[in-house]
Amino acid sequence: MKYYLKAIKLGSLSAYVNVGTMYAEGEGVKVNNNKAFQYFKEGAKKGGISCYSRMAKLFNEQDNIDNSKKCWKRYFEQSEEIEVLEAFYYIIQFIKPNGLTLE
Repeated sequence: MKYYLKAIKLGSLSAYVNVGTMYAEGEGVKVNNNKAFQYFKEGAKKGGISCYSRMAKLFNEQDNIDNSKKCWKRYFEQSEEIEVLEAFYYIIQFIKPNGLTLE
């Protein structure tokens, strides 16, 4: 955690995802979805597109489908070609099985 927090201070967008995920899944810290959302939101504001997919997953786990859809929509709108494979993974993994659409 210490090194990820240092990486955030240095501008690493992936560190926001990693710290948020640690809080969301209780990896080395107590599960704290509020802190997870805090890191995902901050990372997304700074351009960390993957933060949107992580927030969408958390919202989905909390049955907050409306916010999940909003995050997926932002994720796909901002995804660049290099992230297309990751985008398809999330479609298959989370959206289709839950009957979600991006409309």
